Amino acid sequence: MYKLDLNELYFEFFIWGYDDITHEDITKLLNINPTMIYIKGKPMNPKMKILAKKNGWRIDNPLDNKSLFEDQLNAMLDLLEPKIEILQMLSKKYGCEYEFSLALFIYNRKESTPWVHLTPRYNEFIRQIEVEFDLDLYCPPDDEEMSETE
Repeated sequence: MYKLDLNELYFEFFIWGYDDITHEDITKLLNINPTMIYIKGKPMNPKMKILAKKNGWRIDNPLDNKSLFEDQLNAMLDLLEPKIEILQMLSKKYGCEYEFSLALFIYNRKESTPWVHLTPRYNEFIRQIEVEFDLDLYCPPDDEEMSETE
């Protein structure tokens, strides 16, 4: 076991709620390989019993999870902005819903809490494709240790 010493940000992009197109079709259209796919009615994770309520397609941020939020946001926008027309088509034709998900883990109370600023660039992107933003904040007790497998 070890004590985590730095706060972590997990920033991901999801496409949810499609039934008339496959995961593979979305991958080909966007020319981006997903980190994970979710199948409606199947477990969301092999370690969990929670079932996916909708079909889903997810990409994780290409940067390290200890990177600044602004850097992670810009890296994700670099991937997705060139795909705006495709994302707009997926939304109109297949009813896809989009979500940015940020899980913020505060392990070190001595380290500055990460800043989450949504920039004009982000605002323009979400205006064009109507992306929801989901923020989950986790603050385990100072004495909680994590195993290396968690």
